[in-house]
Amino acid sequence: FYRYIRRSPEISAQTVKILKYNEFIRNLVVPTHLSLFSMKPLHGTGLLVIEPSLIFGIVDLMFGGAGRSQTRGDQRGYSHTENKVINGLLDVIFEEYTSAWKPVYKHLDLKYLRSEVNTQFVNIANPSEIVVCTDFQIELGGGCASGMIHICFPYSSIEPIRDLLNSTMQGNQTETDVRWVKTLKNEMQKVAVDLVATLAESN
Repeated sequence: FYRYIRRSPEISAQTVKILKYNEFIRNLVVPTHLSLFSMKPLHGTGLLVIEPSLIFGIVDLMFGGAGRSQTRGDQRGYSHTENKVINGLLDVIFEEYTSAWKPVYKHLDLKYLRSEVNTQFVNIANPSEIVVCTDFQIELGGGCASGMIHICFPYSSIEPIRDLLNSTMQGNQTETDVRWVKTLKNEMQKVAVDLVATLAESN
């Protein structure tokens, strides 16, 4: 972030959440910025969400302002200049997120696909499908804007490498990994699953 906005923000990783896709979409700030990306060689499409308060704060900061947010109340999209700033920000986020995955799965290659401002056009999963979401709270500091970045992808995308993820976590006994495993387990146990069964049949 520093090399792009020339400011060192405070970044706090929140709890990893496992929930249904419709719950994730329902809790998003509207309007917001939604970017879809591929996760080669894994299947499926991921979703990167940047809250508008953070976007407008960064735009203001990069053009000599104090970094304060001026959130709009409509969904008309972003200007050409704003999109240029956002695209540069996306490059930084994708690069850092890919780097964070390398100790676990070094083959992951994230590719930007397209952006939207309406959640109706970003159906990366069925409403009842389980997704994995990681939230990051970004504080620009010094009275500047703050906001959330959400990274979400279907659980089915990482299911093929589940054994690899488990073995990696078991091989590293640091406190952080143990806490992450416990959190992941607790969140999985909270997920509501629809069960359909035949109780009886009549001839």
